[in-house]
Amino acid sequence: MTAPANIVRFHQEGPTATFKVDGRGTMHQSTSMRRQAEAFISAGVLHINVDLRDCTYLDSTFLGTLIFLDKQLRACQGRFSLIAPSPACTKLIHQMGLDEYMGEHADAVSPTTGWTELPASGNDGQTMRRTVEQAHQELAALPGKAGAAFEEVMRCLNRATPPKPE
Repeated sequence: MTAPANIVRFHQEGPTATFKVDGRGTMHQSTSMRRQAEAFISAGVLHINVDLRDCTYLDSTFLGTLIFLDKQLRACQGRFSLIAPSPACTKLIHQMGLDEYMGEHADAVSPTTGWTELPASGNDGQTMRRTVEQAHQELAALPGKAGAAFEEVMRCLNRATPPKPE
């Protein structure tokens, strides 16, 4: 059996946009997914679904990006939902203590046609670093045990390359 491709697709229908993750959700898809989701929100989309039924793994940058999008939608009275997270994703979210921060769970059926594949990450090093930092800041800002682990990650990131003065 071949490993699934790491692809994120999206589909918009009215005020709802759905992203579908096939394979692994990683930092390499995070920037393009965030940009597309922000464009949807700017255009008036009030509900974003992320279909994880065929997702085999989520890295911390991708998870932080999902939390960022949930916060963005809440700020404009929108709604963020995970659709049918795979057992692997459910286990990972639970192990990281992120259950209550990952939006609501829905069993909604996602569209079968009309998907557009997000472009592969063409991020320069600076954009990738900014995406990683912002995602981990979201995770570090979570209360309790979930955020505490990522506070240390942020300290390590800042020691590796201190932020530039504004």
